[in-house]
Amino acid sequence: ACMLVAVRLVKAHVAAHGDVSDAVARPEWMEHIAAQVREATGQLSEEAAIAEAEGSGRVLSKPFKPSLLNTVVFLVETAQQVSVTMVNYKGRPFMLAATENKPMLLSLAACTALIFVAASGSVPALNGALRLVALPSDAFRYQLLAILVASTLGSLLLDRLVTLVFAPRLATAGYRDAWRALIGADVDGDD
Repeated sequence: ACMLVAVRLVKAHVAAHGDVSDAVARPEWMEHIAAQVREATGQLSEEAAIAEAEGSGRVLSKPFKPSLLNTVVFLVETAQQVSVTMVNYKGRPFMLAATENKPMLLSLAACTALIFVAASGSVPALNGALRLVALPSDAFRYQLLAILVASTLGSLLLDRLVTLVFAPRLATAGYRDAWRALIGADVDGDD
């Protein structure tokens, strides 16, 4: 539904204002958006159903009361936000490669690590500070961790696959420039 709205908006803009830049309506960008929407919707739906089956309590509570559903949604949503940030940061040739943007890279790595530590329940003080409830069983914990891994890695792999299929020259140029930046070679030169 979101993709149909986006396509209609682009078509309406083109009809009203003439041709639109290739960068706005490129197939790989549209597929990136569609894939992110599909993945986020699927993951949240699956986790909400699992949390409801485990007896998480009310969905809306006043004042805020931690529940299993709140905990799962927070962890999955935060992981997805980090994944979307990683996926949408294209790096070279548009901007600095992720390996060159150390503050962003370290922030995303720290946030990802904290999400997995919180989901594993290995630091109860962290979960208490975040007002997350304990997960009901080890099986549930492992299932949540598997979903977080699949969501995080799936987003990155799907993005790279879509870029390779729809914009192979862009993908190879980005990887080549990122590799040169990583090893310290002159990115703009022909070494």
